[in-house]
Amino acid sequence: CNINTLQCQRNIDLYMEDGWRDDVYLQRNLDGGDAYLATMLRDEGEAGKYTQIAMVTAPLAAEGDVTYLTQGTNEVLSYRAFDSERHLVYYYGVQNDEAYKRLLFRVGTPAADPIYQTPECISCTLQPDCGWVSASFSSSAKYVVLSCAGPDVPYQVLYELDGDMREVLEDNQAHRDWLATKDMPTKDYRLIDIGNGFQAWAEFVFPSNFDDSGAVQYPLLFYPYAGPDSNQATVENQMTSRPRESWGLYLASSLNVITVRLDGRGTGGRGQNFRSPMWRNMGTVEIDDQIAGA
Repeated sequence: CNINTLQCQRNIDLYMEDGWRDDVYLQRNLDGGDAYLATMLRDEGEAGKYTQIAMVTAPLAAEGDVTYLTQGTNEVLSYRAFDSERHLVYYYGVQNDEAYKRLLFRVGTPAADPIYQTPECISCTLQPDCGWVSASFSSSAKYVVLSCAGPDVPYQVLYELDGDMREVLEDNQAHRDWLATKDMPTKDYRLIDIGNGFQAWAEFVFPSNFDDSGAVQYPLLFYPYAGPDSNQATVENQMTSRPRESWGLYLASSLNVITVRLDGRGTGGRGQNFRSPMWRNMGTVEIDDQIAGA
């Protein structure tokens, strides 16, 4: 809208007939001031629609144009920061359909150096392996504190983006050493066939002495939650990040119970075709998928 004349121009039309729209409007005054960033659904052909990072122009006298900075079946989860000097967008996303992980990526706008036009995973280079990351950026988006919350013991690193500095702020080595003296349960992440042409990620927590020969029978306990866009089967460390849910570790380690968290239809990170069956059907498909998984 023109604040002097109070005249407004329609920017873009968005329509959804088979689910929720979760478009989020983010960074404004982009690349010269006449564009903004948003997370929007993009049609990826037979794979369906996936949430992507988009750049939308906002001219005063015409409708806007949408340029998708990301595409494909690696779904964008949420926007994190924008480097206005180098025209780089940082966001959480999924890679290789592994919705049990949350990784940090960056991609450039059309004004960025061409080397940044393809999304790059920033957290994938962290060691020990970091499958669930939280990022806190400086105001310039030149520095970031990466908090790795799993699958290993959580740790924090101060990272100079495109620089040489990586300083460990907290490695929790004492806790890591203490855990090494304990008989801990083991975890595994598997795709489970739930019918209707779908597969769901499931987190299994096994007793440390688990016998996979079939000679021993174990109780099996499901944690049946699958709210819209939620994820329960994640590599996030439950003991520190989700203490109320660490009872599954206790059951496995003390009572030899196998616990399972299954992310069926309706959960996030796997596109609209997987998310939308719950639309206007809550209390049906997510329960069916838990039963099918069992």
